[in-house]
Amino acid sequence: MRTHLFLYLLVLSLSIDLSSQSSAIDDPMDLRNHDFDTDQIISLDGQWSYADSCLYPSECNPTISVDVPNVRLDEMGFPSFGYGTFYLEFIVDHELPLMLKVFDQFSAYEVYVNGELIGNVGVSGPDKESTTPGRQMLYLPLHDLSSDTVRLAIAISNFSHHKRGVGGKVLLGLEKAVLHQKFLDDSYDMFLTGFLILATFFFLGLFFNGRQDYAILYFALFTLVYAYRIVGWHNYVLHDMINIPYRLGLIFEYSTFYLSGAFFAMYLEKLFPHEAPKVLTRIFAYLSIAWTFSTLLPVQILTQFNIPYLYILLVGIFLMVGILIKAVLNKRPGARYSLYSVMGVLAVFIFKSLNYLHVVEENRLVSIAGELIFFIFQALILSRIFTENWRQAKLEAEQLAVAKSDFLSVMSHEIRTPLNAVIGTAYHLMESDPKPDQVDDLKRLRNSSENLLSLINNVLDYNKIESGKIELDQSFVSLKSYCETQVSLLQPLADQKGIVLKLMCDQDLPEQVCIDRIRVGQVLTNLIGNAIKFTIEGHVILRVALLRESDVDIDMRLEVEDTGSGIAAKDIQKIFGAFEQSNNSLTREYGGVGLGLAISKKLIELMGSTIEIKSEPGIGSKFSFVLTCQKMDEVKLHVQSKEPVDLSSLKVLLVEDNEMNVLIAKRQLEKRGIQVVVASSGAEALAQVGKESFDLILMDLQMPVMDGFEATLKLREMGFDKPIIALTAASVTPKELKEKHLDGMLPKPFSPEDLMDKLKQFAEK
Repeated sequence: MRTHLFLYLLVLSLSIDLSSQSSAIDDPMDLRNHDFDTDQIISLDGQWSYADSCLYPSECNPTISVDVPNVRLDEMGFPSFGYGTFYLEFIVDHELPLMLKVFDQFSAYEVYVNGELIGNVGVSGPDKESTTPGRQMLYLPLHDLSSDTVRLAIAISNFSHHKRGVGGKVLLGLEKAVLHQKFLDDSYDMFLTGFLILATFFFLGLFFNGRQDYAILYFALFTLVYAYRIVGWHNYVLHDMINIPYRLGLIFEYSTFYLSGAFFAMYLEKLFPHEAPKVLTRIFAYLSIAWTFSTLLPVQILTQFNIPYLYILLVGIFLMVGILIKAVLNKRPGARYSLYSVMGVLAVFIFKSLNYLHVVEENRLVSIAGELIFFIFQALILSRIFTENWRQAKLEAEQLAVAKSDFLSVMSHEIRTPLNAVIGTAYHLMESDPKPDQVDDLKRLRNSSENLLSLINNVLDYNKIESGKIELDQSFVSLKSYCETQVSLLQPLADQKGIVLKLMCDQDLPEQVCIDRIRVGQVLTNLIGNAIKFTIEGHVILRVALLRESDVDIDMRLEVEDTGSGIAAKDIQKIFGAFEQSNNSLTREYGGVGLGLAISKKLIELMGSTIEIKSEPGIGSKFSFVLTCQKMDEVKLHVQSKEPVDLSSLKVLLVEDNEMNVLIAKRQLEKRGIQVVVASSGAEALAQVGKESFDLILMDLQMPVMDGFEATLKLREMGFDKPIIALTAASVTPKELKEKHLDGMLPKPFSPEDLMDKLKQFAEK
């Protein structure tokens, strides 16, 4: 226990960057000799000039010097509310592509460079009536400067927030570096928010469909309100997408802060009822809820209420730590994980509170590390609780491995079902002639959803491989077209990094070969994706070479070559382990959970081959494997090429009880001219088949009253001999499909192309 705690504190301390930004002390600062290629972003901290009661830089006469950022004018003798302009003069090489990042100033503000207005938030004015406050960060390029001297002015009008002055930093750096940092911050916020929202629905599902464990309910509510804290505050990602009114934004910001404390206190009380003093935890929770009502007060009052709550929260956190220490000493399940996670939150709270009180600067690494540590450990705790509840509800003698497998299956269904609606809606909107400014957002939504799906699939696939439940599903594919598709899926990622991605196929390769298109695609996606991830410049090449050919089959080598960082010989075996990378720092730099190569290796072995690697640090790597594949005979190939499949003549019965999934699938089918009839249950499907004839049935498996397996069996007994395809978020093997008289499966979520490919596969038969 002591060793684990020491290691945890060591890791957390290493994540804290105590280095300070460059500060603007001299007036004017001369930055012409500053190496922006090395130190790409600097903070313009230090002494600024200030002119009170003046908003137009050309008309103002600065009278005093103030420290920026975090200057509080009310603490310097100025009125609590008012307006004024802050000045800083500095010298740069005007030919450099520079950009300013101006943090939120709590109210309306305008930014001028050399007397010219280049950006504003809200509307500044000399009084409350003419001022419209706003909350947003500004990213302002410094282009077309006429000289090296830059006179920066920030005019701020504040007649609402209790903080009057420059409350946030002003950063200067190369434009590409500033925008890259924004991309990283936004990506982290969007990823964590998406994870928390999915976790909210998942845990709410567990609560309402399980034993109604209130610890799970309170944690679900905590993740929901904290999700807004991530996306609606700090980097203001939500404000960039939606114009949130100033007052409403403050209500959301403060109320979610207070409710987070209340819900977590109640969660901890339910999690460790024997250690938590109910009176104290309830008092803290009720005070937090009472503070939530303070958000209905005028802005100048509600913003001041936050400071006393910080002290209440500090006491509450130490109370929670005491509860957890007691639970650890009593050896309660999950107590150590809870203690580690709350210590992570405590570090975040301390730094943010000290930053709010102007004692230290906020450290982004501390926030990211603390939040991730907290949610990872809490997820582990709740996962363990759910697993234990499930085991006890079934059979006490069941092994933990079986319980884990079933838990992951449930998790898969609960997460994939809403994710199917997200991905399907994204595809639908992209095909519905969106506005030009919406296309990029829709692409990000689709790509983020598919990345999340890939992460979920990797974890589930690894579990199935380990338990021996994965089977190959062979079918004929057009080899060249198939490889082109695999490369095109990752082309945007290569383009984003400026890397050349290309496919090189032998001309002698046969047109059609028999492979498991899903599993081979999974291997290629992992290998090509890794190659792009670890390649800074150069190329990534997928080579497909013919090694041997007979009348019935071929041997071909698939090789992925890159000019990336390479792998040391001592680390080659390590990278094929689960949750492993060749260097732990790569996880922090590039992300990922370290399952891709482990899964690829096992899938290749399942196909009867082995993966080979040749790598040299600093030069690049080559991953390759050899597949033996059956060829399509010439007669069948000729018939296939002469008779394209016409799907518009199909009549499909869609059996699905989820209204959103019905909408998504029906849209995709009808867009291709396919006639669709919907049945909301297995019993209704039997009735429809009794009245009409269908070419194919898409069958959901998990439905109330009569599930898809039972409905399929009864349909076969009725004499229905057309294809029935399982349309499900559950994990089902080909062997199970065959035993249940199903012809195939289309896993949710699915893209329009996946759906059409599956229909073509069975329409050809």
